[in-house]
Amino acid sequence: PFINNLNIGILPKHIWSQYESTNIQLAKQNLQPIGCGAWKFKSLTKDETGMIKTYTLVKNENYYDTKPFFEEISIKFYQTYDQAIDALRNHQVKALSFLPRKYKDKIPLKEFNLYQLQLPQYTALFFNIQTDNILQDLNLRKALATIIDKKSILQEALDGEGRIIYSPILNQTIEQYSLENRNTMELDDANKLLDKTWERIQPEEYFEFKKEEELKNRKEEIDSIITANSSTPEIASTTIEQIKKEIDDRLRNNMDADQSFYRKNKNGEILSLTIITADALEYQTAAKLIKKDWQKLGIITNIETASSKTISSQVIKNRNYEILLYAVIVGSDPDPYAFWHSSQILYPGLNLSGFKNSKADSILVEARGTIDIKEQNKLYKKFQDILNEEIPAVFLYTPSYTFAASTEIK
Repeated sequence: PFINNLNIGILPKHIWSQYESTNIQLAKQNLQPIGCGAWKFKSLTKDETGMIKTYTLVKNENYYDTKPFFEEISIKFYQTYDQAIDALRNHQVKALSFLPRKYKDKIPLKEFNLYQLQLPQYTALFFNIQTDNILQDLNLRKALATIIDKKSILQEALDGEGRIIYSPILNQTIEQYSLENRNTMELDDANKLLDKTWERIQPEEYFEFKKEEELKNRKEEIDSIITANSSTPEIASTTIEQIKKEIDDRLRNNMDADQSFYRKNKNGEILSLTIITADALEYQTAAKLIKKDWQKLGIITNIETASSKTISSQVIKNRNYEILLYAVIVGSDPDPYAFWHSSQILYPGLNLSGFKNSKADSILVEARGTIDIKEQNKLYKKFQDILNEEIPAVFLYTPSYTFAASTEIK
């Protein structure tokens, strides 16, 4: 990654040292930069609130490499996608950088080409195996991973715009090899794997178990009602029956009709897991589909949502989750060190599963120390094999996006 990091460039201290880091984005030198790239800044316009409306670049005649084919490019900014789509349809702009899926049918295909471009990110289920919880059981993680229907998730969450993945290595310079048929398991086999630790129980047995558990938790409250109404036992009896009915109704309402059985271990613990994800439709759809898949294993799956800001500032920072459904942006360099080396387990590291493996650590260090692509291929294959065996996460998909451009642009 060292070579890529050199692309950041050098900032002259006599210009930039006067700015606080929080003000750099709005600095004139940032909005009207001077550089040695293919384009030069020409002009910008703002609206009454100070928001940029247009930003114009012209060809740099002194550029050292192949010069741009256009003399000038003007970038326009819109407050809403509806405004941007109207501008495209009315030929006020020649291209739109990011076309949401729901707007695709509004684009006249005779006048515009739609290009599918890959985003440098992937979405995965990260098991928090750092904490002392049931997810440290490899058999459980194996059953959870192999039962997920990734094709349905890709189709329903993204309308098929993306591709299914089985590893965090996305870079095209690294040889891709399929892990699709590894650790594959039929539903019956996955259930038998869980049967070793988690006994199957029927819905009514689960209901009675949870009811008894709740009554035990409220024993002091019930005892105090009996004591307070010792001279009027009928009042005590009525109040206690109301409590039991409230517990019954709540338990019945929380039981999903699609779940045909439940699981309990020898310690009397019910198999229940919680997924936390961002409050975006894509992730919520994926989480609901995963929940349906896991119900076939007798697992209660709870879904919690939060804003992306809350997830990054609180949930991820404190590793406050059992299972995290989230997207990771990997950039152009294939190096997965920041996401999977054991030194990155604690914040601000990005090892979201708390994955720790000495062999994987050695491979990641060695891989980032060579620029030999063939050698990197060998090392990253070994790394992917280890992830596939340990299953610290389930890699779901990498999304694509639509770039709309006029047919006049070649």
